[in-house]
Amino acid sequence: MAEKIEFYLILHKSGKYARPTARITKGSPALKKNEISIKMKVSVPSALFETPQLQAVVNLPEDRLAPEVFNLDVKQNLEEIITQNTGLTVEIIEKQKEE
Repeated sequence: MAEKIEFYLILHKSGKYARPTARITKGSPALKKNEISIKMKVSVPSALFETPQLQAVVNLPEDRLAPEVFNLDVKQNLEEIITQNTGLTVEIIEKQKEE
C-alpha cells in the first residue's frame, strides 16, 4: 500500500547572485514576488514508515523440554546466530532459579 502526500514546494531567490532557497507548505501558499510554487504529489510505500520489529516466538512442548542448564557452547552458538542474522549484539544470561 502507498501513502500519498500533497504539498507545495516554494522556491525563493532574493537577488540575482543569491542561491535559491526552498520551503514547504501543506496548503496553497501566499507568494512573494520573487517566489514560485510547485504543487507536489508524492507516493511512498507504507513500509517506509514502519520500524522493523524483531520478534521471536518460542514454543517448547513439555515432552521436548531441554535440560535446566544449557552448556556454554549452545549459548555462544545462539548468540552468534542471532548476531549474524540481525546485526544485533546479544548476550544470553542464565536466569537463576527462584527457591
